[in-house]
Amino acid sequence: MLDTELQLIALSVQLPQAITVGSIYLHPTEQIQTDDFSPFLQLNSQPKILVGDFNAHNPIWGGSKFNTRGRQIEYLVSTENLSILHPQEETHFSFPHQSWSTLDLILLSSSLLSEIQVFGHPDLAGSDHRPILLRRPIVTPQSDSRQLHTPSYRKTNWDKYRSLCPSSIHLTDLNSLEETTSTFCQNIVQLASHCTPPSSTSAR
Repeated sequence: MLDTELQLIALSVQLPQAITVGSIYLHPTEQIQTDDFSPFLQLNSQPKILVGDFNAHNPIWGGSKFNTRGRQIEYLVSTENLSILHPQEETHFSFPHQSWSTLDLILLSSSLLSEIQVFGHPDLAGSDHRPILLRRPIVTPQSDSRQLHTPSYRKTNWDKYRSLCPSSIHLTDLNSLEETTSTFCQNIVQLASHCTPPSSTSAR
């Protein structure tokens, strides 16, 4: 159980290495301290990935604005051996101001930095935040070369995905929030993979 006042949930996944993945939302006016992240960072010895809307501004991840939250996240990263990833595209569109900014970030253990790829989905789907896709290529031996087998979600048949969602994604009465979240995420990934043509490129 994660003992924190933050709006944060976490679960352990096998990719195939065990990794703890967390999802977080920080309200713009919420007062936080960097120590508030300790329960998540110290939850276990696994590498960590923390994704979400941090409502933090810092030129390190785009734009020209600074705010206190942005400085806190910068300090957290520098003191906890973490790295920051974000899509090339800005992630949040303010309809009142008709402007873009990057509020959605991925904080991850530096040991994972070279293994994770990040993409911003072009379709806001009615939201003011761009969906973010994280991809970890799986290396499998084939003959004398290595092949990176990764689904290209740019080729996903999203109409087929939407039509299959009601029958393919189920929320059942499981024993815990972590188990429910894990099952839900697995259903989403499996359905997306089913609706995505396979692709592979040779590693160099």
